[in-house]
Amino acid sequence: MAIIDERRGRRIAQQVYGLPVKGTAGILVEAHRHGLITELRSQLLDLRMAGYFIADGVIAAACQAVGE
Repeated sequence: MAIIDERRGRRIAQQVYGLPVKGTAGILVEAHRHGLITELRSQLLDLRMAGYFIADGVIAAACQAVGE
């Protein structure tokens, strides 16, 4: 599995190399599901405040996936 956030990189990894991909939000969703983190939204917002770009839609979809 490749961990890639950039849209173009994800597309190339999937289409050209056939790799399954997951982004940072997806990794954090899995961590939440396994009980490793309790508040997904706060983790994503902390990343954003640290300068990491995460779209509002990605945050919303990730939080919806875990029922937050």
